[in-house]
Amino acid sequence: MNILIVEDEYWALEELKALLANYQQEHQLFFFDDGEEAYAHVLQHEPDLVITDITMPVMDGIELIRSVKRLYPVTECVLLTVHDSFDYAKQAIDLNVSYYLLKPVKRDTLNDMMSRLLGKIADRKKHASDEQLWFINQLIVNPSTVNKELFVNETLYVTYIVLGNWHAPIEDDDIIMQELEKINQQTKGWLLSLDKQRILFLTKKEVITKTLFQQWSEVRQVHLATVKKGEDQRLGDVYQQVHQLMDQHKWFGRSSFITDQSQASQVTLHSLWDEVRVLEKSLRNGEYTSVDTQLSILTEQIHYLQPTQKVLRQFLLDMYYAIWFKLEQSTSKVIKIPQMDSHFAALDRLLTIKELRGWLQKLLAFIMQSLDDEELAPRQLIPKVKEFIETHYADNITFQQFADDHHVSLSYLSREFKLQTSMNFSDYLTNYRIEKAKELFENGFTKTVEVGILVGYQDPKHFRSVFKKATNYSPKQYKDLQQKTRRE
Repeated sequence: MNILIVEDEYWALEELKALLANYQQEHQLFFFDDGEEAYAHVLQHEPDLVITDITMPVMDGIELIRSVKRLYPVTECVLLTVHDSFDYAKQAIDLNVSYYLLKPVKRDTLNDMMSRLLGKIADRKKHASDEQLWFINQLIVNPSTVNKELFVNETLYVTYIVLGNWHAPIEDDDIIMQELEKINQQTKGWLLSLDKQRILFLTKKEVITKTLFQQWSEVRQVHLATVKKGEDQRLGDVYQQVHQLMDQHKWFGRSSFITDQSQASQVTLHSLWDEVRVLEKSLRNGEYTSVDTQLSILTEQIHYLQPTQKVLRQFLLDMYYAIWFKLEQSTSKVIKIPQMDSHFAALDRLLTIKELRGWLQKLLAFIMQSLDDEELAPRQLIPKVKEFIETHYADNITFQQFADDHHVSLSYLSREFKLQTSMNFSDYLTNYRIEKAKELFENGFTKTVEVGILVGYQDPKHFRSVFKKATNYSPKQYKDLQQKTRRE
């Protein structure tokens, strides 16, 4: 807080400096020996608290407080005097002075007063800030309900921030949000969390620079869009502008720095339709090894082209309907994917190409599930075997169990599984379990026994042996390596 102390007697001022030294760590204290000099500072910087002697030459304490109150009515003021005079006390009351202290000021009395006033000021500021943030939220979310317009005739920098993706998981101790709160305190801006992923930051000066963005993008995927609100613009209109910029220009899988000067992306995914046609043909013919290959090619091309999320979403929708239409025509079957809208809504939670590939694998698995199991040859059941593993890897599952459930020969299914995956069922299951174990370690799980159970190994000794054979590291060595990588 901004605190002014005014005392024209040298030794009295030095004593106040000593008594108030502890407050300098958290607040800005300014000491003056002249009322006029203090008032010149007030004209440039709004004070939260003024502590002043009454009897001073040129501009005394009463006149100083009266002038401060004209400019800033909510500023708390304290009068210091050696005179226990009713006249002075009455003037203090008339000016709505918070405290009237007799000199010499005792340390305990001063500390008690400071504690009360600083708490009162902090409560008032929080209330005012909460009220402003509420109005800002209403202006951008539901402007028709608010008949008060904030920031009229003011220029503002409006920064719209998306952490990761529209609905991506958020870390509890998000570093970027913590830094924004620090910047907000320094700049006296307005920081508004629209939801867990989206943040709106308003400042009177441009403080979110590309250099700062680059630092943040090294920590996590982040998207920034900044526009300058003109004096003749409404905040609600500017919010719509910056939201549309974000929707139009936000990249998929990498951080985005967007301004109102950003050009619309020319990247398209038209060149991938040949791969989609090959993918559809492989699905139709039950050539599932080819499906995996085509899926890898498709995601690698998407990663190379680096489309915006909006372009990617439209391409994936078009791809799904194209495959769906061709398969229905060629198989004479009705293909339905349950909760299709929620499946595509999951795109807003994805952050990486690896996650996108997993999402596409599920999409294709849903398409194949819509076919009647009884009409599927063993080679056409392999995607369902993979899904069986991905769903039940933590359980005590066997290939025989799957074969019995689908009424097919285990030996025939085993040959087809190895032909399509280049692995037997046991090795495929082990590899999948170990990958899941690595993910759990990378996500902060520390107990080896717990992770082993979560991926299907009840015996900790057996889990350690299998993990080391698959990765060349013991679980402890792998955890230590992850911690070292995160520190670097």
